[in-house]
Amino acid sequence: MPNTTAGIGTKLPESEATPADGRFDPDGVREFLQSIYRLNKQGLNHLAIDEILRFFDDALLAGNLVDCREALRQIDEGELSASMMKTVLVITGKAKSWLPERTEFFARAMEVLAKERGREAAERILNKHR
Repeated sequence: MPNTTAGIGTKLPESEATPADGRFDPDGVREFLQSIYRLNKQGLNHLAIDEILRFFDDALLAGNLVDCREALRQIDEGELSASMMKTVLVITGKAKSWLPERTEFFARAMEVLAKERGREAAERILNKHR
């Protein structure tokens, strides 16, 4: 069962250490992204959130930063709900020092959400997960 507590229990390396990058699984990343987009379009936001938590938690527990980085690079935030964007930020929060793509994802998500709901609402939703 995936860890759905947003990183609690995720074993990250000591602050001085660098985690293993793992091997890139392009099919796995592509399938993950297609799955969350499909679930969102079907109105199954809760299942999409579960899938986001599972994907990132499994990759982080395995020390597979390559898949995390690539998923963050490729995510089309325009295909995600606000809660899905927030979930991506929460689950990757403890590993942000090893995921520079997370900062870029945050900026893209903020822009999409600001266009949808206004800058103030977007900041209220996302800023605490910067």
